[in-house]
Amino acid sequence: MHAIPTDTAGPAVIAMLEGLLRGGPALCGLPPDSAEALYALAHQLYQQAQYAEAARLFAFLVMLNACDLRFHMGLGASKQMLRRHQEALRHYAVASLLDTTDPTPLLRSAECFLSLGQRAEARERLRLALGQAEDAPRHAHAAPRVRALIELLDNAPARPSTEVHP
Repeated sequence: MHAIPTDTAGPAVIAMLEGLLRGGPALCGLPPDSAEALYALAHQLYQQAQYAEAARLFAFLVMLNACDLRFHMGLGASKQMLRRHQEALRHYAVASLLDTTDPTPLLRSAECFLSLGQRAEARERLRLALGQAEDAPRHAHAAPRVRALIELLDNAPARPSTEVHP
């Protein structure tokens, strides 16, 4: 797989998308494989720790298809890395509704709640995630991590919120 030169392609694509957003309904004319190409670029930007740029692309993808779990998870993860935990929580909540068997959105939500200093909310998300991990064989691999986080949460002192507000 060839790497996309994000130092030049990323800003150009983002500028193009911002122009498309101003065009509104014209978005419906995009070729079907455009979303996959944009998802690949957004994922690559995220992997390169370019979280703000990745968030813009994931937000665009969410507008293109609000029912794609990957787009909400990508946007949530980007917002989480930008320490915009409240915004990340919104996307993890949607992702959790889109696949009620996947514990990952709940696990990520718990991380956000911990960053916000909301231990009870984090514990509840971890409890739900553990149930999903134990109930769905394809997600059983997540159970040990969830159990470890619950144990860590039970033994860790409280810490203050680190939420960044605009």
